[in-house]
Amino acid sequence: NLPVKIKGDGAVTNALTLTLMMRVSALKLLGLGCAKVEYAKGKQRCRQEAEYLRHETVLRLQDQPTDSDGSVVLRPGNKYEYTFGFELPQQGQLVSSYKGKFGYVQYCVKALMERPQQPVLECKKCFEVEKPLDVNTPDLLSPAGGMKEKKVTCMFIPDGQVSLNAKIDRRGFCEGEEIYTVLYW
Repeated sequence: NLPVKIKGDGAVTNALTLTLMMRVSALKLLGLGCAKVEYAKGKQRCRQEAEYLRHETVLRLQDQPTDSDGSVVLRPGNKYEYTFGFELPQQGQLVSSYKGKFGYVQYCVKALMERPQQPVLECKKCFEVEKPLDVNTPDLLSPAGGMKEKKVTCMFIPDGQVSLNAKIDRRGFCEGEEIYTVLYW
């Protein structure tokens, strides 16, 4: 398990704690962010992927003797910590995390422990990125509305026209804020 902490200044920091006996040749840390979308309707298919973040670091175990091949032997009963951290790009360069029916935007930290003549051990922990949004911009302070008309038939009653007209005083709202609508039908 890899508990990840995101500090308020946009830095990802943590320490990996290892307690098993093993030989470790390298420990790599990846900071990843990508968006994937997949949509299929009939014969029409859309599949795209975009990378927003990629940060790679090779971590060193301080004050531990290394073998001739550069690997470190981790012994049981001892606690070994690989401390790491990296800065997220400046505000506005990352999009917010999102998961929906047709795709997602996801960020994660992945640790890869390379061992001589053994499979790589992998550990992954996702984290959320929320891009701050100023709801006081002119575009989000402007009113919004829409109208929908529909022809309705009910059993043997003749067709009729139903109209709905809705309006809100602005487009941008904060979480938990009440949204008042004006409806005409």
